[in-house]
Amino acid sequence: MKEFTTEDALYYYSMLSLGHKDEFDSFIISAVNEGADRNSFVYQLYLELDSERGLSELLSDELNHYFENKKKDFYADDRFKANCRITAFYKKQYDNKTMSSKTIAGELGKISDITSCEAFKHISESFSGTDSPALEKAFAEFLNTGRFVYGQFNEDLADDRYDPYKNLKQGRVKNASMGIIDDMMNLHFGNEVKLIKCAGPVQMCVFNMEYLYLPDESKITFDCERGILCPYIDCKDGKRIWPLNIYPGENYCHDVYDVNEVKKIVRLTAQTIKEDN
Repeated sequence: MKEFTTEDALYYYSMLSLGHKDEFDSFIISAVNEGADRNSFVYQLYLELDSERGLSELLSDELNHYFENKKKDFYADDRFKANCRITAFYKKQYDNKTMSSKTIAGELGKISDITSCEAFKHISESFSGTDSPALEKAFAEFLNTGRFVYGQFNEDLADDRYDPYKNLKQGRVKNASMGIIDDMMNLHFGNEVKLIKCAGPVQMCVFNMEYLYLPDESKITFDCERGILCPYIDCKDGKRIWPLNIYPGENYCHDVYDVNEVKKIVRLTAQTIKEDN
């Protein structure tokens, strides 16, 4: 079965926190029936299936990384996908008339902090006032499209989608090396690579840039911590390659503030990819 992701944890933690345990149970039981490994996180959840408290604690622990960094764009895609799944769940309840718009709005408000969703929060705020046909129409439109337009609010779930190039634009202002890496990647690969993740920089010069090499779908990552830049390549077959270990004399700490060092790292990484292919 597929890996249990931050998106999954957010979705099921939200469902569980509002008492929608059936949604959770069906997922876990199906995963175990499909052969989930006994050492997997999903199997740990299965063992706690009769304990909502136990399930909640496991999911909360799994989401620690998210709750500590939930304002960071790194988890924007997970939030977006989880919020879309939550919206689809409530659309089904609304269409089947098993829950009213006001009840759904109240539940969305309760989980808005969990998934960092402004749309959920503002829908709840809107329904705390006087109901109106216009609000009901706006709510129904949100369930269908993910966009809530009512009064002073104009929210779209799609606005939360992760945009690495937006992050890069902001990041290169704070650390010029991020821009140099991207410029050199485009120089060496052209349209054969696509930036898929870009996080940072934060304190102590920590940032991460990940590219997809389109010809073979391998991933090229540039990690920087404490001003030391390190590249690695994750191949589709699961093998990880460290370019700086391949070339004699290059296995040392490369300074991210040295432009020539940064350019050399990208060049050696590109060389490694092309020689491997």
